[in-house]
Amino acid sequence: MEPADYVFLVLCIVLLIGFCVNFLIHILSIIYGKWKLSQKRTVDVPEELPGISIIKPLVGVDPNLFDNLETYFNLKYPQLEILFCIQDELDSVIMIAQSLVLKYPKVDAKIFIEV
Repeated sequence: MEPADYVFLVLCIVLLIGFCVNFLIHILSIIYGKWKLSQKRTVDVPEELPGISIIKPLVGVDPNLFDNLETYFNLKYPQLEILFCIQDELDSVIMIAQSLVLKYPKVDAKIFIEV
């Protein structure tokens, strides 16, 4: 074998080792990521959270409005107030807001209509 053949062989071996190390690092990072991301984290919630108000201006009705507004009522927050603000007293969105307020009587929700 010529000296150039030895250089080429050493280069191939170095590249193969580099590829194997790179592949091993990727596999280990995938395993570590799956392990780390699958753990349940506990969140330190203060004893008493401050009260919040969600102010939601409403104008007109769209196809998913009821479902979108209902998500506010399903929030897991101890002191929550939802304020619906409607500009026109003839707007059909009033019926949707009223139905949600009646559906969730335990949630502090108010409807304000400009007159």
